[in-house]
Amino acid sequence: MSDPDETGLAEVGWSPRVEALRASSDTAGELGRVTRVDSESCLVATVDGELVVASRPLPAVGDWVLLDRRDEGGTDAAVVEVLPRWSELARGRGSAGLDRQVLAVNIDLVLVVVGLDRGVRGRRLEREILLAWDSGAVPAIVLTKSDLVTPEAADEAVRQAGEIAPGVDVALVSTKTGAGIADVLTLLRDRTSVLLGESGAGKSSLVNAVLSNEDAPVGDVRARDSKGRHTTTFRDLRPVPGGGVMIDMPGVRALGLATGDGLADAYADVMALGEGCRFRDCTHTVEPGCAVVAAVRTGALDPARFAGYERMVTELADLEARAERRAQAPPRRQERAPRGGGNQTRHDAERDT
Repeated sequence: MSDPDETGLAEVGWSPRVEALRASSDTAGELGRVTRVDSESCLVATVDGELVVASRPLPAVGDWVLLDRRDEGGTDAAVVEVLPRWSELARGRGSAGLDRQVLAVNIDLVLVVVGLDRGVRGRRLEREILLAWDSGAVPAIVLTKSDLVTPEAADEAVRQAGEIAPGVDVALVSTKTGAGIADVLTLLRDRTSVLLGESGAGKSSLVNAVLSNEDAPVGDVRARDSKGRHTTTFRDLRPVPGGGVMIDMPGVRALGLATGDGLADAYADVMALGEGCRFRDCTHTVEPGCAVVAAVRTGALDPARFAGYERMVTELADLEARAERRAQAPPRRQERAPRGGGNQTRHDAERDT
């Protein structure tokens, strides 16, 4: 049975799943959830309120942690354990795309936010949906700014989103009129969700509408290209009225693939067709008896959908090859300071640039 005090964290997402993780740990400590991470510290919600905690390495927004208070009832605390994560939203970064940046963790839902003032861009949305499935969470698409387009254009955007992400929930929203906000609240209920989208897509306005406040600053959008400014500068976890938790974060411009673990979910239709191929290791290119290529020829599979699948498979194969070359490369020789120059200076050959 859980400590009754820990149920007081329900506002930030406590659940029986968290209780099980806490029970599996042998570490003594006070349970809390990371609600914000800055460059030097993190904000942790506890049953007694929020604490600013310094930690190295820093946990991620959404992490459940155990704290050791240096003084009884005081505000000086340290993270002694980060409980196991059930999901991680991450992107690849760096010149070779080999390094992962964790954006948010312990999430159940990724809300991919698309502003209709710039339209549905297929390649961008494909990548966002794959990253969402990669995380171990479930994606949903929120089409914002529906008041800026005609009803016909809005309907067409919903259709496009459905073709790019079959089976994924799509909500059509206007934060100006309030249309669709109830649908978003239904998606959020009793889940931890994170917003993923470009700057100017309408994430901060959506947060304000969902939370019914004006806490999240809203930036202007350039008229000439519908691009916005970064109005959210850090990742922030907030309770949602009626139940659930929402993580807002800055717009993400570059979306390097991280693992590709979600490929089977993102392209479940292509995978299902592949079960009918003559060869089990069919690459869906030149092999005879390929059910996927046959489906494209007959129109049963949209050629654009298959082209998206091929792009992702190619990129993931290239990423895997780069990682393998990196692992097999001999370590670079350490540079040394000249003799008599004092302490030796070492440089990390793998440092990010």
